[in-house]
Amino acid sequence: MRAAAARPSYRAPAVQAPVCGRDSQLADLQTLAAGRDDGLVVVCGTGGLGKTTLAAQAARQAETQGRAVFWVRWQDDAARLAHDLTRIAQELGLPETRLHDAQNGRARSGRRGVGATGLSAGVGDRDRQRRHPRNLGPGSEPVGSYRGWVRPDGAGLLLVTTRDTAPTTWGPRAHLVPLEPLAADPSGAVLRDAAPAAGTTEEAAALGERLGGLPLALETAGR
Repeated sequence: MRAAAARPSYRAPAVQAPVCGRDSQLADLQTLAAGRDDGLVVVCGTGGLGKTTLAAQAARQAETQGRAVFWVRWQDDAARLAHDLTRIAQELGLPETRLHDAQNGRARSGRRGVGATGLSAGVGDRDRQRRHPRNLGPGSEPVGSYRGWVRPDGAGLLLVTTRDTAPTTWGPRAHLVPLEPLAADPSGAVLRDAAPAAGTTEEAAALGERLGGLPLALETAGR
């Protein structure tokens, strides 16, 4: 799908520095976003691994290819989530009857379902520690039942970032992309991108390893 850019409030955040050490994951996301099949992708892992940055980079790549991208940040406010996704569905031209069904939990699966309808790259954020994803749509059914807002149905890709790595949470049709800490060399590259004159390549790699390869810690140290 090709469409006008999303409203500013639904634009993906800017990526301040190159994403290091995630080439294979970015390639996978780009392939999935460019595919004809609809789907649900879950980028998951503990805090500080750069899930949001990876998703933002993937969203920007999709935008450069002329795809419609909508970014929604969810923080346990079910009403706000419903408001945001309703506006997005309206912008994508979902018929009012189907939208009404979705708002009341009666939407069915299909190419014009609500979940990822028309999203060439839909990016959501569910990155709250010690909480289980819930209230992701009308009713109280599990996320993996695909009867709420997070569903693999539609003519595009829905991408979610989360700390919940359990496949049972996201259901059998979700494609999980687990993130691990960066290796020493890409960790050093993150540090040198932030502070190129602070030390040698070897010193940066050693410090990156000491910091556990967590992109968030590396960026903070670099600043």
